[in-house]
Order: sequence, then structure tokens, then C-alpha cells
Amino acid sequence: MDNLIDQYRQMHEQEDMFAGFSLMPHIHRIKRLIDQTGAKTILDYGCGKGKQYEQPIMVGKEEFPSLEAYWGVTVTKYDPGHAPFSAWPAGKFDGVICTDVLEHSEMPLNAAAIVRGLFDYVSGDGFVFASISCREAIKHLPDGRNAHTCIESPEFWRGVFLANELCGVSWKIVCADEQGEYVVANDGLEQTLVIAKQALQVKTKNCVPNEEIVEQVRANQALDLN
Repeated sequence: MDNLIDQYRQMHEQEDMFAGFSLMPHIHRIKRLIDQTGAKTILDYGCGKGKQYEQPIMVGKEEFPSLEAYWGVTVTKYDPGHAPFSAWPAGKFDGVICTDVLEHSEMPLNAAAIVRGLFDYVSGDGFVFASISCREAIKHLPDGRNAHTCIESPEFWRGVFLANELCGVSWKIVCADEQGEYVVANDGLEQTLVIAKQALQVKTKNCVPNEEIVEQVRANQALDLN
């Protein structure tokens, strides 16, 4: 793993590499988790260069000076490949986010250890959020390997999170492969969604292809799920 991190350090020397903007498609999902759990402190595990926190953002017609301001939290940044954020985080956090990181780990066993570590950083009834690519990357490592060194299925990642979850900690993962996006969570909706997807004739590999289904199930009181 150290050798892999060394390669990412080399890649980080390019100014536009791993800026951190892969977080942006997920900021509203994370905001909902923050609001649901009352989180005030967040650890961004694998934040890249942290550029995503350095600019104002628009949400509807409202402008926020930063992503932290939109979320209403303080974010601690960690990325072993980028020197300013390479120190191990200390303490516990109300929420831990990990976007486009786990597929860059050395092997499935190492990925499982990282997931276990994510949960260990959560205090009380907090949350873990992860987005994971389940397909090859465009980028390659300096040694020629594909930058996604741990390509596994959405079902694999669901199993890893179920095996490492801690009582009271909410978690949500968003996996993407060639066929689409899959959302899995332990927030009590999963079984409801399995039934709902059958009623809606949605094929999902036992995962949820889009979080819009979550909102549909919540909002549509007329849908018979029993």
C-alpha cells in the first residue's frame, strides 16, 4: 500500500490531478445525512487537494460562501497522497465521507480494512457516506496499472459495509458501473425499496439504481408495499 500511495503522491504533483471535485455530485445526499443526524463535524477521507471547499456554491437561487457553509459543518481533510492533508486524523467525527477512494485501494482485503476504519472514526449516532466506482478509470498509475486497482461489484461493497457497520451508525454508499448508479443504505428503507423496485419493475442487482426511488417511496403514500 505504501508503494501505491507513493504513486499517488507523484500524480498529485500535477496541479489539476485529484482536485476533489468528484465530491460535488453527492453534496445534497450528504446534506440530507447531516440534517438527519445533526452532524457538526465531518471527516473527508480521501479529499484530494481539497479544492471543492475553496469556492462558493449555488443551491437553487441561494449562494453559499463555501461547501462547509452549505452543510453547516466543520470539515477535517485527509488524503495520504497530498502532503497538506496527509497527517492521520485525530479524534472522532459526527460524519465520515469517502468519495471515489475505495476503488483506489490495493486489494479487496485492504478496502475492507479502510471501510472498518471509516466506521471507527464515527462518534455516537453519526454516519458514513461513500461513493465507489465499479469500473476501470481513465487515468493510469505511473507503473502502468489502471488507477482503479480495486474494481468490485456493487454487491461486494454492500457486503463489506454490512460486515463492518457499527450499531447506531447510518451509512449510505453510491456505486457506479457500466450499467448505472446504485444506492444502498442501512437507514431502514432498504427492504421497503426492494419491494418497491419489484412493484415498479426496476432491475437493480439488489441495489437501488437511483436515489429518486427513495424519495418516490417516501412521498407516494398510495403505493402498496405490503
